[in-house]
Amino acid sequence: MLHDNGISISYDRVLVISAQLGEAVVTKYVQDGVVCPPRLRKELFTTSVLDNIDHNPTATTASTSFHGTSISIFQHPSADKRGEVYESLKIREGTKTATVPELPEYYTNIPPAYFTNKSPGPPQATVPSLYFKGPGLLRQCVKNEYEWLEKMTLTEEVDDALTVTWSAHHAAQKRSKAFEVSIIALLPLLRDQAHSVATIKHVMDKVRDTVAFLNPGQTPVIGADQPLYALAKQIVALAREIC
Repeated sequence: MLHDNGISISYDRVLVISAQLGEAVVTKYVQDGVVCPPRLRKELFTTSVLDNIDHNPTATTASTSFHGTSISIFQHPSADKRGEVYESLKIREGTKTATVPELPEYYTNIPPAYFTNKSPGPPQATVPSLYFKGPGLLRQCVKNEYEWLEKMTLTEEVDDALTVTWSAHHAAQKRSKAFEVSIIALLPLLRDQAHSVATIKHVMDKVRDTVAFLNPGQTPVIGADQPLYALAKQIVALAREIC
C-alpha cells in the first residue's frame, strides 16, 4: 500500500535487498570457514551463551512448531581496547533472486554423539588460588552488605523501603570502572533441540572456532542454564579422559 502511494519501495525490492545481504553473509562464512557475524570485532574478549529456543504456536491453523538452539556471542570492548572492525560485506549487485542461500554444512550438519556411560560424572577441578585475593576482599563484601542493612534500619515508610531493596541498593552503587557497551550478535539458529549431547558438543565446537577466529589464543567461555550446563560439563569430563 505504501508503494502504491509512492511512499516506499516495493515489497519485491525489499526481498531482493534482504536476499543480497543474506548471500553476502553466507559467502563470507564460506570464505572464512567459520560462522562469524560481520558486526563482531577482532582482538576483543568474547563470551557466548547457548539456550533452547522454542516456538509452539497455539493458533488452530498452525501446522508446525520450532524447537531449536540459539547461540549468542558477546564482546566486551573497553576505552583503550575497542577491537578491530571486521571486514565489510561485499554485496553483489544485479542479482534479482529473493531467496537466501543455504548456510554452510559444517555449521548446520550436527555429527552424531552420545554417552557410552549413561551417567558420566562432572570433571574434578580445583579452584585456582588466583580467585582468592586475601581476606581484604571478603571484608569489603561484608562491609557492602552492612551498608545496605544500615540503610534498611533507617527506613520507616513502606514506599521508601521499596526503593532500597538489596538489588536496587547495589545497583545504585558505582564501584566499578566505566565500561563500554557490549557488542552482541546472534548466530544462525540450529534446528536441532538443545537437550542432546550431539547438539551441545556441536555448539561448543562452533563457539571454539568463532572465538579462535576473533580472538586467537583465548579460552572459549560458554554460559548455559543448568540442564544444558550439566551436559556440557559431562562432555568436558569425557574429553579430558580421552586426551
